[in-house]
Amino acid sequence: MSDDLQEFARQLMRAVRDEAIQSCDNALTTGPRTAVGRRWFDATDAAGRDAIRMAIPDIVDEVIFHFLNRGIDQGALPLSLRTSDGSVVDLAALDDDGLGGWFMTDWRQRYSDERFSDDFSE
Repeated sequence: MSDDLQEFARQLMRAVRDEAIQSCDNALTTGPRTAVGRRWFDATDAAGRDAIRMAIPDIVDEVIFHFLNRGIDQGALPLSLRTSDGSVVDLAALDDDGLGGWFMTDWRQRYSDERFSDDFSE
C-alpha cells in the first residue's frame, strides 16, 4: 500500500470514522440535550440505548464501506486525492485490491482509535 493511500486511510479513520462514532456516543450519553439524543432517549430504555451503543460502529462502518466499495472502487463517485507531493491521483487507481476491503480488514484496526466488530478475524 502506497504512502499516499496509507495517509488517506489514516485521515479517513480519524476525521470521519472516529469522529462519527464519538458524536453518536455523545448524543447517546447526553440524552435529551441534543436533538438526536432526545430522539434516542425518548424511543428507548436503558437496554435500547445499550443496543444503540453496540450498533453505532457497525452502522458507521457500513456507510464507510459502501462509500469506498460502491462509490470509489466501482466508480460511482470518481474521486481524486491530492498526494503529499501535490499531484492529483484517482483514488481508485491507488490500489487494485479495493479500498472497501482494506477498510474492513486492515484500516479500522490499524488507524482507528474507536471500537469495531472484527467479523473478519480468524
